[in-house]
Amino acid sequence: MALRRLPGRALLAVGGKDAQALVKGLLSCDADVLHAPHAAGSVAGARCSYGALLTSGGRVLFDVFAHKGPQAVDEAGEGAVLVECSSDAAESLAVALERRKGAADCVIKRVPPRRLAVAAAFTADALEYSRGGEQEQWEGSSEGEELGGAAAFLCADPRAPLVARRGVVPTSAVSWAESFLDAEGYRAWRYALGLPCGPQELTPGTLSALEANLDALHGLRPGGGFVGADYLALRKRLRGGREVRRVMPVTLGGEGAAKAQAGDEIVLARTGSGSLKDGVGRLLAAEEGRGLALLRVEPSLAAAVEPNAPPLLSAIGREERWAKADPAHAFTVKPHVPSWWPRDWLAAAV
Repeated sequence: MALRRLPGRALLAVGGKDAQALVKGLLSCDADVLHAPHAAGSVAGARCSYGALLTSGGRVLFDVFAHKGPQAVDEAGEGAVLVECSSDAAESLAVALERRKGAADCVIKRVPPRRLAVAAAFTADALEYSRGGEQEQWEGSSEGEELGGAAAFLCADPRAPLVARRGVVPTSAVSWAESFLDAEGYRAWRYALGLPCGPQELTPGTLSALEANLDALHGLRPGGGFVGADYLALRKRLRGGREVRRVMPVTLGGEGAAKAQAGDEIVLARTGSGSLKDGVGRLLAAEEGRGLALLRVEPSLAAAVEPNAPPLLSAIGREERWAKADPAHAFTVKPHVPSWWPRDWLAAAV
């Protein structure tokens, strides 16, 4: 299990007397995890929680990780929290937090990347999975290289605790050599596991926290006075315990797969005739035959798990038979069910 610096990540330090209250009040992260005496997988008090800054209607503005531990204290004092986000969103997130903090006694500042970095350690099987291995190859694996002193700063990744550990480390501790985690490699790992990241796949204010699967990725805490989470929990109950649409990992096939891009519509194909039918969702990301899509759960599960079920299709040529669509632009879409999906999601949708 080797330590890798994650590309495209930034840190905001939230310090001051009200820092923890601000994080608890504004972010959907599980605050109990941050205050726990020992986090799972951590040997020196590092804690990590996943969540998001949501709109009042429960839509994702910025997905984040909240970190507590020795690095946060060194950077911004006792009680400080380090908020990790995409480097593309750091400035906007800082502005959003400043606007929402009101009279809270806290200071929000950008952490220079020369001092601290976001790093992760993956099992060897997890690396293989990111290159196209089968899902069962990594689940539950614990083999890998020793992390040495860096282990003190890592704890289990809240979204994928069986395959990855995550934390904030001194920049000097991160090895750049022989790392698969260039930007493309990290995206491939996320796409394979069905883990969206904003603002690339989670355009601010577009997807609800439930559509982005925050409830299954330990990124949403119902109750506790958090308006966005309470609203979403109520909406989920009213919909029979499930969401109509979810982000799912997909693989793309056909000659036109190389030209697939975010925003492309995905439709059903009528079995036998090959004609295009109802819209089922849209791509959020696509790269080298893999990607993420926001899909209607019921028809997508059928395409994912039912034997001999036809794949979903791109919307290219919607007004004509699929057989007549230009193969240079048309592509097929095969949804996949992530191993971390709760069993009741599958039962409710079949």
